[in-house]
Amino acid sequence: MQKSFTRQHPRQIYQLSILCPSMSLGMARREIRALAQKHGLRIQQWLEQPQAAEPDTCHTLAPWLICADFRCNTETCMHFLQGVAQRLATLPLIRVKLDCLSLPPAANRALAG
Repeated sequence: MQKSFTRQHPRQIYQLSILCPSMSLGMARREIRALAQKHGLRIQQWLEQPQAAEPDTCHTLAPWLICADFRCNTETCMHFLQGVAQRLATLPLIRVKLDCLSLPPAANRALAG
């Protein structure tokens, strides 16, 4: 009998950070959580934090930071990120960033550069 070996992809800890205006916060929150559930990801930590706005900024345009930490393999992470990009494409996002927290900081800098 021949054994079939499946290659196990190591699970890493990732952090998705999105900076968006407050008018987009609710939609971004719902879409990220729905996509995480769809991909079988359990969000380990969730943070929503208002960011400093310019003095003349309307309250609906004030920036908010959403950070979601989760653990998965690289392939699942890329599918999740692709889904986030597709579902949030119509929102006026300021920044979308994905960090691998389980790699040493120098490795993240090397990947970004």
